[in-house]
Amino acid sequence: MSRRKDRKRRRDGWVSSTPRPENPPHPAVLALSEKHGPPPIDLRQAELLDGFGYNKGEYAKRPIAHNMPWHVSREDLDYYRSVFAFMCDEPGSLLFYLYPVALEFERDPTLEASDGFLYCLDMSYEELRPLLREAEDAAAFAEGLNWILNVRGPDWAPFYQCPNLIPLLTGEHAEQVRLQAQRWR
Repeated sequence: MSRRKDRKRRRDGWVSSTPRPENPPHPAVLALSEKHGPPPIDLRQAELLDGFGYNKGEYAKRPIAHNMPWHVSREDLDYYRSVFAFMCDEPGSLLFYLYPVALEFERDPTLEASDGFLYCLDMSYEELRPLLREAEDAAAFAEGLNWILNVRGPDWAPFYQCPNLIPLLTGEHAEQVRLQAQRWR
């Protein structure tokens, strides 16, 4: 067996044996992400789409196996931080990454991937709506957005440029975001 195949076999074995976290924060958001996994386009595939015609894989060297949302690591999100726009053709991929992005953002609000992720959710909102027909899915999506909003603290600027997402925001910060977004227009 080649070294590459052996590494892949070991990585896939580790990923498949990783158990679901017990008592996760925002279990409805996790359930929504699980429902859309594994993603049709993962972070590495999106990176390859980004460089279509130019990138022969030299920028997508980090191997990943995202079968479940808890398989996504902070390192994966840092390495492939600006590729979410290349998932817009497969909106289920964006829903898959909602939980990992929100969770890692809660752990460290300096996560660079979060802003681009929000913009892509906003751009793809019309394509996402059919996937959110069930009331619990729509509620979980809104919960994930509010989770990110509440972690942001006073820096809500990324939401100002997301007019499709603003109506889904609730809570103490939502009205401030709406007022500021109106000033920007």
